[in-house]
Order: sequence, then structure tokens, then C-alpha cells
Amino acid sequence: MTKFEMTTKANTIQLVMGVVFCVVWFSILGFISMTILSMGTPPVVFAFLGLFALFGLIPVWVVIKNGVSTHLLVNETHVISTRTPLIGSAKRREIPLSDYSGITTGTRVVRRNKHNYTLHTVLLVHREKTNNHELGAYRDVMAQHLRAEECCKQIGLPLLRTGNDGNYVKTEAEDLDKKFSERTRKEDISTPLSAFPKSNRYVLTPLEGGFMITRKYPLAAFWVVVLYGVAIGFFLSPLWQPGIVLLIVGTLALGAAIKGGQYLLLQNDRVITFQTFFGQQLKRLDLHVDDIEEIIEAHDGTQGNVQSLNICVQVRSDKGFISFAHGAKKEMREWVRKSVSQYVFARQKREEAGK
Repeated sequence: MTKFEMTTKANTIQLVMGVVFCVVWFSILGFISMTILSMGTPPVVFAFLGLFALFGLIPVWVVIKNGVSTHLLVNETHVISTRTPLIGSAKRREIPLSDYSGITTGTRVVRRNKHNYTLHTVLLVHREKTNNHELGAYRDVMAQHLRAEECCKQIGLPLLRTGNDGNYVKTEAEDLDKKFSERTRKEDISTPLSAFPKSNRYVLTPLEGGFMITRKYPLAAFWVVVLYGVAIGFFLSPLWQPGIVLLIVGTLALGAAIKGGQYLLLQNDRVITFQTFFGQQLKRLDLHVDDIEEIIEAHDGTQGNVQSLNICVQVRSDKGFISFAHGAKKEMREWVRKSVSQYVFARQKREEAGK
């Protein structure tokens, strides 16, 4: 019985461009060779032409490489991959499903049109990591998240996420749709909260039925003074053009200084995050507690091999991810994670008791 099936086609654009380049390249070399031959040029010249011909093998390799299509099929017992190259016969490989440990998420950087951008990938992970299979690649983290859960449910393997220590954190396929309160034991979050960590960047504001944490930009005012001061210096000199750039950058810093920051609001059975610029709300994301499945420390948008600056507290659901406390100290991230966990756990249990 087939559990999962997908086909990855050859890269048609690169395939066509490679073929065109090969035809043009070798046509030019052929024309030059015939011209030289008719002129009675010494044979040593052909040695140099041979070196130029080697450059033509590069697009030939690209054509052959991108002319491969892969068909992946997963049944009850095996993972069967079939690679069909542009030249030659198809190669079939059959590996027991038990050799695979699960499905994980990752990233890879792609360069196109002189720009680099990150793709968020979904991988079927081999225990020896020698026969991994990519099941999808997306520009959007939520698309990656939903695809990973879909593949786990279809194939019946756990979802593996990279923890802060570099090891995998496993979530069984049958647990992926469970709410946070169903995945978490009360004993794990019942430890009383310590005092809010001292910080010149984070501020705690108690509210009726909840609280709000504000992440400020403490150096914004300092940069406003510096940038505006240097800009005025340029305007008073013959070199006034750089002053315009500094004035624009200084205005952006001013926007961060005037009621600028990121906010995490927990109230009325909702977890809300938003940013402000010149006092106006931006990038607002609102999740009802009943939709929340996980509250963890994770890398923001990436998995593994990233700088610690990207580590944050993530509130995850199938409707969106809320990320907060990017690059904060460990004690601050732990306080935020535990306080949000207790809030969501209590509200979800109250909802269950009211049904």
C-alpha cells in the first residue's frame, strides 16, 4: 500500500539554457577549427582550442545534472527512489522504511539572479544521513511547517526538530494535532515563576487577566543624536550628499525611539504580538489559546547551525508562529517561555472543563 508519492522534475529552464549554450559554444569552436585548418595553422593551436573546449563541458555537466527527474514512493515497508537521467538508464534504489528516523525541517541558501535567498526545506531523514530525501522547499516557514506535518501523518514517522543542544526533539505523528495542554504535563510547568529578570530592554506590565512584555530599542535615541549630528556636519560642508542618507537613517532610528518596540500581549484568552513604529502598530499576529500546540525555544525560521542571536521563544500553531525575545539572555527566554506556557495551559484546561 502506497503511503506517500512525489515526483521531482528536471529543471527545465536550466536544461534549455544549458543545451543552447552547448550548441553555440561548440558551433563557435567548430567554425574556428575549420578556419584555422584551412589556413594551415600549426597543430599546436588545436591544443589551446582543446582547453577552451573543456569549458564547454561545464554546461554539459549542468545539463546532465539538471536533466535528472526523481520519483519517490513510500509504502508500508520501503522507501523506493527512482532517478531518471537525461542520458542513460533509470536507477532504482529500495531502502527499508525502518532505516529512516523521521522527518525534519531545515534550510538551504539558493542563489538566483545575483541574489541569495533562503529556502525552508522538509527532509525525510535516514538514520545514517546518507540517503536523505527532500520532500519540499518553501520561501515561507508556515508552508514548511504544514508540509512537514502532512508528510509525517502520511508516512507515519515522527517529526524531528533540532533543539538548542543540536539534538533532535521528537514528536510522534499522532501527537501533531494535539493542543499544548494535551502534550504537556502539569508538573513540567507548575514551578512558580521567579521574579522578572532585570533588563534595560524588556519591561513587564501586569494587566487584568494577563500581562504584556515590551521589548524596547534602548540605543535608538543614542543613534538619533549621532546620525543627526553627523548629518548636520555634512550639510555645513561642501559634501552635503552623505548628509541626506544619514538624515534618512536617523529618521528611521527616531521612529524606533518614539514608542518603538515589539510587544507580547496575553489577555482575553489570546496571545498577540506586534511591533510599533512612530507609535503605529505593525506586523500584528493574533492567536487564540485553543489553537496553540507548542511553546518552545527555537531558531527563528531556521533549524540548526545558526547563530545564537536567532534563538527566541516561539508560540506555534497551524495558523501561525509568534516569535519573541530574539537574542535575549537565557534567563529572559526561560521566563517568557514559562510564563506563556502557564497562561496557555491554564486557559486550555479551563476551556476543556467548560465543554
